[in-house]
Amino acid sequence: MAQQAFILWFGDAGSANNNLAALNQLLKQGWKVVQVAPMSGTGERGNETPQSQFPYSRAVLILEQQA
Repeated sequence: MAQQAFILWFGDAGSANNNLAALNQLLKQGWKVVQVAPMSGTGERGNETPQSQFPYSRAVLILEQQA
């Protein structure tokens, strides 16, 4: 059984800046989420959300695919 880590990232509410399409593609290919852990609070700033102290949030997902 194969596993991989996937870092999900997204901006503040209302921002279309995220990588959900990449995660959805993996899920369509048969990968399953088996564990999730938050990784927010990095303090990264971006042009999309300069008003927020922590404009980007992240979570690590462990994905698993049956052989």
